[in-house]
Amino acid sequence: MIRVSAEAVEADSDGDGVPDSKDTSEETNVIAVDADAGTAAVTADAGVKLVIGDAAQASGTSGIAISEETIAASGADGGEAPSNGDDEDFNYPAGVYDFQVQDLPVPGQSVRLTIPVASGIPADAVMRKYTEAEGWFDFVIDENNGVASAPGEGGACPSVGSELYVDGLAEGDTCLQLTVQDGGPNDADGSTNGEYDDPSGIAEAAPVEVVIVPDTSQRRKVGGGCSVSEGGPGDFGLVFLALLGALGLFRKRLLASLMSR
Repeated sequence: MIRVSAEAVEADSDGDGVPDSKDTSEETNVIAVDADAGTAAVTADAGVKLVIGDAAQASGTSGIAISEETIAASGADGGEAPSNGDDEDFNYPAGVYDFQVQDLPVPGQSVRLTIPVASGIPADAVMRKYTEAEGWFDFVIDENNGVASAPGEGGACPSVGSELYVDGLAEGDTCLQLTVQDGGPNDADGSTNGEYDDPSGIAEAAPVEVVIVPDTSQRRKVGGGCSVSEGGPGDFGLVFLALLGALGLFRKRLLASLMSR
């Protein structure tokens, strides 16, 4: 028998993974970024349903916002830690988005959604995608998949499909629009089944670590107070000492010859 405490159960009327007590919208195509942190919401084309992804649900997030560390610890499905969950060459200052798009009218079609980016898009940003089969890779852009951004106004983003969205990721923009295809190269479930599965995130290249190797060459003392490097260019010191010795011997013989006269 399993005893369930009423206090531990929270209603989720629309089944999007966000409890009613925190849900900010009854529209199926709208879902919170992180209801525990604010009212920012993701909006998709009308007629589809947005739900939080498996990793977000397993982590207890009230929205689609997770981090790269969440993927590194539990993969895309909230299970065991994968071997490819850490994106070593990139950082995710705005976090990672983990969501599913369901109820697409036509399997294989593309759908658009807008995501507010409170921290703004960083310079030289790139959209990255994760699947457990391939690990992290650049979001594939083609005729059915795309990335665009726009400046927000007062925390609000232009509506889905607005002409204000420009292809690419512009530094400082606070609104992201994704176009994703069911069964396409960015669909984590890998199937044309009327659903699209994430996660993905706006990334910036991680700083390159410069390792300075100390000079380990050592110098040894040679009689007469001279120092000579061992090996390489240090061999010149030995040649110089040899020349000094030869010069001294020549001078000694010259003096001896003069005195004998």
